[in-house]
Amino acid sequence: MQVLLLSSNTGQGHNACAAALREEFLLRGINCDIVDALTFLSPAVSRFVCGGHVQMYRHFPAVFRRGYHYAEQHPALFESNSSVSRAIATGADRLYDTICHGGYDAVLCTHIPAAIMLTSVRRLHPTVSLPCAFLATDYTCSPGVDQTDLDLYYIPSPELTEAFHRGNIAHRQIIPSGIPVRQMFSIHLQPQQAKRLCGIQPRHRHLVLMCGSMGCGPMRRLTQRLCRALATDEELSVLCGTNDTLRRDLTVKYRSHPRVHIHGYERNPSAWLDSADVYLTKPGGIST
Repeated sequence: MQVLLLSSNTGQGHNACAAALREEFLLRGINCDIVDALTFLSPAVSRFVCGGHVQMYRHFPAVFRRGYHYAEQHPALFESNSSVSRAIATGADRLYDTICHGGYDAVLCTHIPAAIMLTSVRRLHPTVSLPCAFLATDYTCSPGVDQTDLDLYYIPSPELTEAFHRGNIAHRQIIPSGIPVRQMFSIHLQPQQAKRLCGIQPRHRHLVLMCGSMGCGPMRRLTQRLCRALATDEELSVLCGTNDTLRRDLTVKYRSHPRVHIHGYERNPSAWLDSADVYLTKPGGIST
């Protein structure tokens, strides 16, 4: 069996869920590939859209929120004849070729544009009969869901069932399955062991500040306030993710503070969570 996972590089949440699914498929002996769906438009478009998303989310969060709110209030933005949907649909033929040439038996999407593109494939090529599904990676029904037509919709919580149903998804298609996470989060270290691995004194209280892979939010302000409040038996670790500018700035600012530790992107967040007495993060799906 071959499974295709369509993800996106607009933040690591979609990719992290896809990676978790791939781990589980491989454990079951099922071959699985992860592809950035936006590359079917073109690699340049993918870089532009993903780069723009990161910069907007990181540096202009108020604008990002207003844009998201606008999309929620204007569902016509994603209708099949809209400019947005027509642009996404231009990748449908390339996606169709990939499905055919790859011999895939099922396709799962962890991102709305990917689900819209896959819906276009099914409309343009009615002979495509393989199962297709969408996996929601946030605790919300994202704008554009109502413009998708797939077989199954895996959602984070039963409390979202009616929201997806209002998005023209039949109850029989909705499966409240939760959000998949990597296998590493099933392995728990003792707190003192985890603290040693993270370079923290085992008997100290450990505060971990990590606002997603992009290092967004008021991390500078939080770091400053927490630094001022640290007791002598407390240490603060700030994980800046892929935000290299933030990491460099904070490293310079707190290099003389022995109990404030600045890090970049960490590939084993499970150990950091196990080491934490207090964990501060953003309200993202995987983060929470």
